[in-house]
Amino acid sequence: MKAVDHIAIAIWSIEEALVLFRDLLGGEFLMGGDDEELGIRTVQLRLSPGVKIELLQPTGNAPSAEIRLRRPHT
Repeated sequence: MKAVDHIAIAIWSIEEALVLFRDLLGGEFLMGGDDEELGIRTVQLRLSPGVKIELLQPTGNAPSAEIRLRRPHT
């Protein structure tokens, strides 16, 4: 059985979402950054043991307002 690593949430503003996920729910910053190729900014947070979320925000480099996600083949 495979486990879920994290849940991705597409949002318009990471700054505004951090008020909920970090400040109110106590999320701990894990990693984040910009992906120029996809045109998104990401922030991954740990909410509690075993629960991680990744916030995805389109950047000005996004080809459209739609966020496109991809997962590399492993």
